[in-house]
Amino acid sequence: MNLNAAFEDLKKKKWVWVIYISMAIPINLLFALSGNCLALIFIAIVTLVIPYFFGVRGIKTFLKAGIVIILITGILYGAIYTYFMYNEMFYPYFTDRTVGDTQLEDGTVTPYLGNETTFFNYTVRYTGEESPDNITVYANVTDAAGEVITSFPLKNTDGMYYNETRLERDIYYFYFAAHLNSTDEWLKTGTGFGPVTVPYEEMMTLQIFFGALSLLLNSGIFFFMFVAFLYFRKKSQEDKMKLEEKLKAEEETKVKEKKDEKKEEKEKKKEDEKDEFTCTSCNAVVSADANFCPKCGEEFEGIEDEEEEKEGEKKEEKEVKEEEKEEVKEEFTCTECGATVDAQATSCPSCGEDFED
Repeated sequence: MNLNAAFEDLKKKKWVWVIYISMAIPINLLFALSGNCLALIFIAIVTLVIPYFFGVRGIKTFLKAGIVIILITGILYGAIYTYFMYNEMFYPYFTDRTVGDTQLEDGTVTPYLGNETTFFNYTVRYTGEESPDNITVYANVTDAAGEVITSFPLKNTDGMYYNETRLERDIYYFYFAAHLNSTDEWLKTGTGFGPVTVPYEEMMTLQIFFGALSLLLNSGIFFFMFVAFLYFRKKSQEDKMKLEEKLKAEEETKVKEKKDEKKEEKEKKKEDEKDEFTCTSCNAVVSADANFCPKCGEEFEGIEDEEEEKEGEKKEEKEVKEEEKEEVKEEFTCTECGATVDAQATSCPSCGEDFED
């Protein structure tokens, strides 16, 4: 058995859905963890293409498989993302959380993980030419949406600015800003990730729930759009086929009607030909009951003579039959010997039997 035949046989198995779902989830998971802005679209495409490759064509099957694939991908994404977060792995903002620009460098927060009682120390180094007395540096703590939760000034020690604070249970981001008093200018760093004050188990639950929900709402939209496209495309093809079948049936009906009409015309023509003959003078077609040709005027006497002759023959036959009947009446049968005897005879000419009156 070659590979194509084996694959076609595999697609007919009832449990083939296990294979295409198991293939789609790891691929989608890689896209989800990549952080690529197009990952949501790629996930929707993979969710559609792999089941299609394994022979799925029904819209309901597509939807069921798609929802399962996206939900499981979202759950695994939330779990793995949480693991990376708490073990400072994979993502740059988990492994290297320093921020800075040309004059504010090595900005960070320590510790990375904690709780409501933990003091988090924010530090950044100023490397510009301004005197420390003419600059004020702030640590700005934001939530995931970028809204500033708290902002506080940092203390200065030989160009190193620092300060500490406590935070409520949440996931935070931070950045530093410096105000140059002499020029009234502001310096600002990029945004860093941390700290995290939510317990690991609670974070795992939240990330699993919101990971699945977020992926279903975002990638799911693109997936449902693709499925809708396939549905309307399939419906359009079915409507087109129905219309073609209808037109074909109508055409076949018309052809049959034309054949029936031609057949009727031929039969009618044959019937008409039976009631016609050809003129011996001009070969024109003349009705059987015509006495002369409507084209050349030739009279058809022979036809009348033949008809009169036929009528005469019929009349003679009738008279003969009547005479035979009368002759039968003028004879009778002898009761003794069975001979035929004339009605006027007084005795049988065969046996001599006398006949009473």
